[in-house]
Amino acid sequence: MTENGLPALTIRSVATRLDASPMSVYNYVQNRQALELAMLEAVTAGLPVEVEGTDALTRLTTRMHGLHDHLADYRWALQLVTSGDLVPTNSFPFANACIGEFIELGLAPADAIYSYGACWHLVLGELLDRHPGPTRKHDGRTQREKALRDMDPDDHPHYVQVIDVLDPSEGPPPCQFIRTLDILLHGLISEGRASN
Repeated sequence: MTENGLPALTIRSVATRLDASPMSVYNYVQNRQALELAMLEAVTAGLPVEVEGTDALTRLTTRMHGLHDHLADYRWALQLVTSGDLVPTNSFPFANACIGEFIELGLAPADAIYSYGACWHLVLGELLDRHPGPTRKHDGRTQREKALRDMDPDDHPHYVQVIDVLDPSEGPPPCQFIRTLDILLHGLISEGRASN
């Protein structure tokens, strides 16, 4: 599946991979959507629900780091997650624990679910942007590297100032998830407490 991507996923391809007949696969899943949901449930079964920590912020931070690191190993699953129509029920305990931590930190339930959603979107966006698939190079450089190196400093003076930090030859900037999550959590908690 990971070699050809999700578009190539069919009951027949799974059966071929398992050296079985398509009908035998149908004994376990009714259709492609059921297969995708089962695959997603296999991934979300590993979400960190029970975590160490003496306070809600520590547990929430640990849980979000764990979510990030876990999903980084299953980038293909992000396509299923972002399709919007599949919800693995075994992910509910993770969401419930995170929402509970926000409530314990003094946020109203509506602010807690909003804050959880913001953290979830940070994780998804960071993984999609900072953990790309295989690099495509032409003439030894990626299109990204060429575009950044050829940028006109007169047109984009501020962007040019950070090119050395970006190091276009290395792909996207290094993962800043821990730093960004810390900033986001403190902002959400401050805003949520202020609105109560």
